Amino acid sequence: MDGAKGTKDFRVREPNEQRAVLYRLGAGVNETIMVQSGSHQRVATKDEINQIDTDDNVVFRDHLETHQTILEVLKKYSVMGIHEDYPAYKASNFNPR
Repeated sequence: MDGAKGTKDFRVREPNEQRAVLYRLGAGVNETIMVQSGSHQRVATKDEINQIDTDDNVVFRDHLETHQTILEVLKKYSVMGIHEDYPAYKASNFNPR
């Protein structure tokens, strides 16, 4: 997966663009926040999410902007690592049924 022998290169080359953490604060698509950063670590509470430093991280609060950013990164690099914040997702009591 490193581009050897004519295969596609799926390595993370630009961590600041290709790594993200996805927070789901509720069931609605507009309650999703994506933090794009090479160094961001998951935070536990909604208050901490609101205090994420935007100088070191890119924070997307609009779901359409999040979707467009993911598409652009995948078009440019073919790979992106997204960490789903399952504890926040579970705490939002999301139930698709």
